[in-house]
Amino acid sequence: MKKIMFLVLVILVLSGCSGKSLLIVSPTPDLCPVEEIQQFLEVADSAEHNFTQLAQQADMIPGEDLESIIKEMQAIETEAKEITPPPCAVKAKSALTSYMETLIQGYFRRYSQGIGITPQASINITTADDEFDLATSKHEYYEAQMEELRNIVLERSKSE
Repeated sequence: MKKIMFLVLVILVLSGCSGKSLLIVSPTPDLCPVEEIQQFLEVADSAEHNFTQLAQQADMIPGEDLESIIKEMQAIETEAKEITPPPCAVKAKSALTSYMETLIQGYFRRYSQGIGITPQASINITTADDEFDLATSKHEYYEAQMEELRNIVLERSKSE
C-alpha cells in the first residue's frame, strides 16, 4: 500500500512538473518605445514652454486685461489635452494639463477681480494666489514626471 501511495505521489509531482517545463515565456512587448517617449517629450515641452511664456506675460499686465491671454492659454491647454502619450507618459500628460487648468483658473480669478466681479462672501474662498500656489506644485510634479521619462530614454540609450 505504501508503494502504491508513493507511486501515485511521484506521478502527481512529475505531472505537475511537466506542465511547467512546457510553459513558454514570450517576451513582453515594449509598451513605451523610446521613439514615442521622445516624441511625447518634445510635444509636451513645446506646449509647456508656450504656455509658460503666456503666463509670464499675464503676470505683467493688470487683471482686467487678461481676457485675450486667458483665451490663448486655453487654446494651448486644449492642444495639450489632445496629445496622445505612450502608456508610461500618461501621468506626465495629466500633470501638464492639470497644471495648465489650475493656472488658467488663477488668471481667471485675477481677471474677474480686475473687472469688478467679486465672489460672494464665504469662509472658504479660493483666491488667485491659492490657485497659483497649487499650479506651482502641479508644475513641479509635471517636471518630476518628465525627468523620469528622460531618465528612461537615457537608460535605454545606454543599453543599446
